[in-house]
Amino acid sequence: MEALATWLKRNLWAAFLAHQAGLAIIAIVFLSLVKRITGRTIHFLRDPIGLGDGTALVVLSIAVILLTRVFYLWIKGGEAPPLGIAVTPRRFLDLVVGLLTGFVFTIAPWVSALWRGTASIHDRITNHFDSFSVARILTVAFFMLLLQGLMEETTNRAFPMRLWEHRSLAFRMIVPSIFFVAIHMVSEPFSFERTGVLFMAGLQLSIAYALTGNVWLASGVHTGANLAGFSIGGLWHAGAVVALVGRPSIPYWAVTMIMLAVLSAMFALTRLYRAKLPAAQIGAG
Repeated sequence: MEALATWLKRNLWAAFLAHQAGLAIIAIVFLSLVKRITGRTIHFLRDPIGLGDGTALVVLSIAVILLTRVFYLWIKGGEAPPLGIAVTPRRFLDLVVGLLTGFVFTIAPWVSALWRGTASIHDRITNHFDSFSVARILTVAFFMLLLQGLMEETTNRAFPMRLWEHRSLAFRMIVPSIFFVAIHMVSEPFSFERTGVLFMAGLQLSIAYALTGNVWLASGVHTGANLAGFSIGGLWHAGAVVALVGRPSIPYWAVTMIMLAVLSAMFALTRLYRAKLPAAQIGAG
Protein backbone atom coordinates (compact mmCIF):
# COMPACT_ATOMS: atom_id res chain seq x y z
CA MET A 1 0.00 0.00 0.00
CA GLU A 2 2.88 2.34 0.74
CA ALA A 3 4.28 1.72 -2.73
CA LEU A 4 0.90 2.57 -4.25
CA ALA A 5 0.67 5.78 -2.22
CA THR A 6 4.16 6.75 -3.40
CA TRP A 7 3.21 6.05 -7.01
CA LEU A 8 0.02 8.11 -6.71
CA LYS A 9 1.98 10.94 -5.14
CA ARG A 10 4.19 10.99 -8.24
CA ASN A 11 1.17 10.64 -10.55
CA LEU A 12 -1.39 13.07 -9.20
CA TRP A 13 -3.59 12.87 -12.27
CA ALA A 14 -4.03 9.15 -11.58
CA ALA A 15 -4.90 9.93 -7.95
CA PHE A 16 -7.42 12.58 -8.97
CA LEU A 17 -9.07 10.40 -11.63
CA ALA A 18 -9.19 7.41 -9.29
CA HIS A 19 -10.91 9.56 -6.68
CA GLN A 20 -13.43 10.93 -9.20
CA ALA A 21 -14.12 7.42 -10.55
CA GLY A 22 -14.69 6.15 -7.02
CA LEU A 23 -17.17 8.94 -6.34
CA ALA A 24 -19.02 8.18 -9.58
CA ILE A 25 -19.26 4.48 -8.75
CA ILE A 26 -20.53 5.19 -5.23
CA ALA A 27 -23.18 7.60 -6.57
CA ILE A 28 -24.35 5.25 -9.33
CA VAL A 29 -24.59 2.25 -7.00
CA PHE A 30 -26.43 4.20 -4.29
CA LEU A 31 -28.93 5.87 -6.64
CA SER A 32 -29.56 2.56 -8.41
CA LEU A 33 -30.23 0.80 -5.11
CA VAL A 34 -32.64 3.53 -3.99
CA LYS A 35 -34.43 3.31 -7.35
CA ARG A 36 -34.68 -0.48 -7.15
CA ILE A 37 -35.81 -0.61 -3.51
CA THR A 38 -38.15 2.41 -3.36
CA GLY A 39 -38.96 3.13 -7.01
CA ARG A 40 -37.94 6.77 -6.47
CA THR A 41 -35.41 8.84 -8.39
CA ILE A 42 -33.77 11.07 -5.79
CA HIS A 43 -31.02 12.40 -8.07
CA PHE A 44 -31.38 16.21 -8.16
CA LEU A 45 -34.34 15.68 -5.75
CA ARG A 46 -36.67 14.67 -8.58
CA ASP A 47 -38.68 12.54 -6.13
CA PRO A 48 -39.14 12.98 -2.38
CA ILE A 49 -36.52 11.38 -0.15
CA GLY A 50 -37.88 8.95 2.42
CA LEU A 51 -36.65 8.46 5.98
CA GLY A 52 -34.62 5.34 5.19
CA ASP A 53 -32.91 6.51 2.01
CA GLY A 54 -32.51 10.01 3.47
CA THR A 55 -30.69 8.64 6.51
CA ALA A 56 -28.54 6.45 4.26
CA LEU A 57 -27.73 9.48 2.08
CA VAL A 58 -26.64 11.53 5.11
CA VAL A 59 -24.40 8.72 6.37
CA LEU A 60 -22.96 8.16 2.90
CA SER A 61 -22.27 11.87 2.36
CA ILE A 62 -20.42 12.18 5.68
CA ALA A 63 -18.50 8.99 4.91
CA VAL A 64 -17.46 10.34 1.49
CA ILE A 65 -16.17 13.57 3.09
CA LEU A 66 -14.16 11.64 5.68
CA LEU A 67 -12.83 9.11 3.16
CA THR A 68 -11.75 11.94 0.86
CA ARG A 69 -9.74 13.40 3.74
CA VAL A 70 -8.19 9.99 4.49
CA PHE A 71 -7.31 9.45 0.81
CA TYR A 72 -5.79 12.92 0.57
CA LEU A 73 -3.61 12.47 3.66
CA TRP A 74 -2.62 8.98 2.51
CA ILE A 75 -1.24 10.43 -0.71
CA LYS A 76 0.13 13.75 0.50
CA GLY A 77 1.20 12.74 4.00
CA GLY A 78 0.20 13.87 7.46
CA GLU A 79 2.03 17.19 7.09
CA ALA A 80 -0.03 18.22 4.06
CA PRO A 81 -2.14 21.40 4.34
CA PRO A 82 -5.63 20.55 5.66
CA LEU A 83 -8.62 20.48 3.31
CA GLY A 84 -10.38 22.97 5.61
CA ILE A 85 -13.30 20.83 6.78
CA ALA A 86 -13.14 21.51 10.52
CA VAL A 87 -15.73 23.93 11.89
CA THR A 88 -14.67 27.11 13.71
CA PRO A 89 -16.61 30.29 14.56
CA ARG A 90 -14.85 32.11 11.71
CA ARG A 91 -15.74 29.37 9.25
CA PHE A 92 -19.35 29.41 10.43
CA LEU A 93 -19.35 33.09 9.53
CA ASP A 94 -17.88 32.17 6.12
CA LEU A 95 -20.80 29.76 5.67
CA VAL A 96 -23.40 32.41 6.53
CA VAL A 97 -21.80 34.96 4.19
CA GLY A 98 -21.67 32.35 1.44
CA LEU A 99 -25.31 31.36 1.93
CA LEU A 100 -26.47 34.97 1.72
CA THR A 101 -24.25 35.70 -1.29
CA GLY A 102 -25.34 32.66 -3.28
CA PHE A 103 -29.01 33.10 -2.42
CA VAL A 104 -29.21 36.85 -3.10
CA PHE A 105 -27.38 36.73 -6.43
CA THR A 106 -29.48 33.80 -7.66
CA ILE A 107 -32.89 35.05 -6.48
CA ALA A 108 -32.40 38.74 -7.40
CA PRO A 109 -33.31 38.40 -11.12
CA TRP A 110 -36.60 36.75 -10.18
CA VAL A 111 -37.43 39.32 -7.51
CA SER A 112 -36.80 42.00 -10.13
CA ALA A 113 -38.97 40.09 -12.62
CA LEU A 114 -41.84 39.95 -10.12
CA TRP A 115 -41.54 43.69 -9.58
CA ARG A 116 -41.40 44.38 -13.33
CA GLY A 117 -44.27 42.02 -14.11
CA THR A 118 -42.30 39.62 -16.34
CA ALA A 119 -42.87 36.80 -13.82
CA SER A 120 -45.69 35.87 -11.49
CA ILE A 121 -46.42 33.43 -8.65
CA HIS A 122 -48.38 30.47 -9.98
CA ASP A 123 -48.64 28.45 -6.76
CA ARG A 124 -47.44 28.41 -3.13
CA ILE A 125 -46.36 25.62 -0.79
CA THR A 126 -48.90 26.79 1.78
CA ASN A 127 -51.67 25.75 -0.63
CA HIS A 128 -50.58 22.13 -0.23
CA PHE A 129 -49.25 21.71 3.34
CA ASP A 130 -50.00 22.97 6.84
CA SER A 131 -47.54 25.21 8.70
CA PHE A 132 -45.81 22.39 10.58
CA SER A 133 -45.32 20.36 7.41
CA VAL A 134 -43.98 23.41 5.58
CA ALA A 135 -41.42 24.04 8.35
CA ARG A 136 -40.39 20.36 8.34
CA ILE A 137 -40.04 20.17 4.57
CA LEU A 138 -38.01 23.37 4.30
CA THR A 139 -35.73 22.39 7.20
CA VAL A 140 -34.99 18.95 5.74
CA ALA A 141 -34.49 20.40 2.25
CA PHE A 142 -32.05 23.02 3.57
CA PHE A 143 -30.07 20.43 5.54
CA MET A 144 -29.82 18.06 2.55
CA LEU A 145 -28.75 20.87 0.20
CA LEU A 146 -26.14 22.06 2.69
CA LEU A 147 -24.74 18.56 3.16
CA GLN A 148 -24.66 18.05 -0.61
CA GLY A 149 -22.85 21.36 -1.08
CA LEU A 150 -20.35 20.54 1.66
CA MET A 151 -19.66 17.12 0.18
CA GLU A 152 -19.22 18.45 -3.37
CA GLU A 153 -16.93 21.28 -2.25
CA THR A 154 -14.78 18.85 -0.26
CA THR A 155 -14.50 16.21 -2.98
CA ASN A 156 -14.55 18.33 -6.14
CA ARG A 157 -12.93 21.56 -4.97
CA ALA A 158 -10.80 21.19 -1.85
CA PHE A 159 -9.32 17.80 -2.80
CA PRO A 160 -7.99 18.73 -6.26
CA MET A 161 -6.95 22.25 -5.27
CA ARG A 162 -4.88 20.90 -2.37
CA LEU A 163 -3.70 17.87 -4.34
CA TRP A 164 -2.08 20.15 -6.95
CA GLU A 165 -0.84 22.69 -4.40
CA HIS A 166 2.40 23.08 -6.38
CA ARG A 167 0.62 24.02 -9.61
CA SER A 168 -0.56 27.49 -10.61
CA LEU A 169 -3.77 28.86 -9.15
CA ALA A 170 -5.29 29.05 -12.64
CA PHE A 171 -4.68 25.32 -13.16
CA ARG A 172 -6.13 24.45 -9.76
CA MET A 173 -9.26 26.50 -10.50
CA ILE A 174 -9.84 25.39 -14.09
CA VAL A 175 -9.46 21.61 -13.67
CA PRO A 176 -12.13 21.25 -10.92
CA SER A 177 -14.40 23.61 -12.87
CA ILE A 178 -14.19 21.42 -15.99
CA PHE A 179 -15.09 18.34 -13.95
CA PHE A 180 -17.86 20.34 -12.24
CA VAL A 181 -19.36 20.93 -15.70
CA ALA A 182 -18.89 17.31 -16.74
CA ILE A 183 -20.59 15.92 -13.61
CA HIS A 184 -23.67 18.10 -14.13
CA MET A 185 -23.93 17.68 -17.90
CA VAL A 186 -24.05 13.89 -17.59
CA SER A 187 -27.70 14.17 -16.48
CA GLU A 188 -28.70 17.49 -18.08
CA PRO A 189 -29.55 18.45 -21.67
CA PHE A 190 -26.53 20.07 -23.32
CA SER A 191 -26.57 23.77 -24.15
CA PHE A 192 -23.70 26.21 -24.61
CA GLU A 193 -25.28 28.68 -22.19
CA ARG A 194 -25.72 26.07 -19.45
CA THR A 195 -22.16 24.84 -19.98
CA GLY A 196 -20.83 28.39 -19.67
CA VAL A 197 -22.89 29.07 -16.55
CA LEU A 198 -21.66 25.88 -14.88
CA PHE A 199 -18.03 26.61 -15.77
CA MET A 200 -18.25 30.15 -14.36
CA ALA A 201 -19.98 28.77 -11.27
CA GLY A 202 -17.10 26.32 -10.86
CA LEU A 203 -14.62 29.19 -11.07
CA GLN A 204 -16.63 31.13 -8.47
CA LEU A 205 -16.47 28.25 -6.02
CA SER A 206 -12.77 27.71 -6.69
CA ILE A 207 -12.14 31.38 -5.92
CA ALA A 208 -14.21 31.08 -2.74
CA TYR A 209 -12.03 28.16 -1.64
CA ALA A 210 -8.79 29.94 -2.56
CA LEU A 211 -10.00 33.03 -0.70
CA THR A 212 -10.50 31.23 2.61
CA GLY A 213 -8.56 27.96 2.37
CA ASN A 214 -11.58 26.06 3.71
CA VAL A 215 -14.77 24.59 2.26
CA TRP A 216 -17.29 26.65 4.22
CA LEU A 217 -17.55 29.84 2.14
CA ALA A 218 -17.71 27.82 -1.09
CA SER A 219 -20.26 25.43 0.44
CA GLY A 220 -22.36 28.41 1.51
CA VAL A 221 -22.32 29.97 -1.95
CA HIS A 222 -23.12 26.58 -3.51
CA THR A 223 -25.97 25.86 -1.08
CA GLY A 224 -27.38 29.39 -1.26
CA ALA A 225 -27.56 29.28 -5.05
CA ASN A 226 -29.19 25.84 -5.03
CA LEU A 227 -31.63 26.92 -2.32
CA ALA A 228 -32.69 29.97 -4.32
CA GLY A 229 -33.14 27.91 -7.47
CA PHE A 230 -35.22 25.23 -5.77
CA SER A 231 -37.25 27.75 -3.73
CA ILE A 232 -39.02 29.10 -6.81
CA GLY A 233 -39.34 25.90 -8.84
CA GLY A 234 -42.56 24.46 -7.43
CA LEU A 235 -40.88 21.21 -6.37
CA TRP A 236 -42.26 21.29 -2.84
CA HIS A 237 -40.30 18.35 -1.39
CA ALA A 238 -37.06 19.98 -2.63
CA GLY A 239 -37.65 23.19 -0.69
CA ALA A 240 -39.77 25.22 -3.08
CA VAL A 241 -41.77 28.00 -1.44
CA VAL A 242 -43.48 29.17 -4.60
CA ALA A 243 -43.81 28.17 -8.24
CA LEU A 244 -42.92 31.07 -10.53
CA VAL A 245 -43.83 31.40 -14.17
CA GLY A 246 -42.23 33.85 -16.56
CA ARG A 247 -38.61 34.79 -17.07
CA PRO A 248 -35.95 36.44 -14.91
CA SER A 249 -35.12 40.08 -15.60
CA ILE A 250 -31.42 39.20 -16.00
CA PRO A 251 -30.24 35.99 -17.71
CA TYR A 252 -28.45 33.47 -15.55
CA TRP A 253 -25.21 33.77 -17.51
CA ALA A 254 -25.08 37.52 -16.76
CA VAL A 255 -25.78 37.02 -13.05
CA THR A 256 -23.11 34.31 -12.87
CA MET A 257 -20.62 36.58 -14.64
CA ILE A 258 -21.34 39.44 -12.23
CA MET A 259 -20.92 37.17 -9.23
CA LEU A 260 -17.67 35.82 -10.67
CA ALA A 261 -16.41 39.38 -11.11
CA VAL A 262 -17.32 40.27 -7.50
CA LEU A 263 -15.56 37.23 -6.04
CA SER A 264 -12.54 37.80 -8.29
CA ALA A 265 -12.30 41.40 -7.08
CA MET A 266 -12.57 40.24 -3.45
CA PHE A 267 -9.82 37.71 -4.02
CA ALA A 268 -7.53 40.23 -5.72
CA LEU A 269 -8.02 42.80 -2.94
CA THR A 270 -7.41 40.14 -0.29
CA ARG A 271 -4.16 39.07 -1.92
CA LEU A 272 -3.00 42.67 -2.16
CA TYR A 273 -3.76 43.22 1.52
CA ARG A 274 -2.11 39.99 2.66
CA ALA A 275 0.95 40.66 0.50
CA LYS A 276 1.81 43.26 3.14
CA LEU A 277 1.72 40.56 5.80
CA PRO A 278 4.40 37.99 4.80
CA ALA A 279 3.66 35.69 7.70
CA ALA A 280 -0.02 35.33 6.77
CA GLN A 281 -1.31 32.77 4.33
CA ILE A 282 -4.74 32.61 2.76
CA GLY A 283 -6.79 30.18 4.76
CA ALA A 284 -4.23 29.92 7.58
CA GLY A 285 -5.73 28.71 10.84
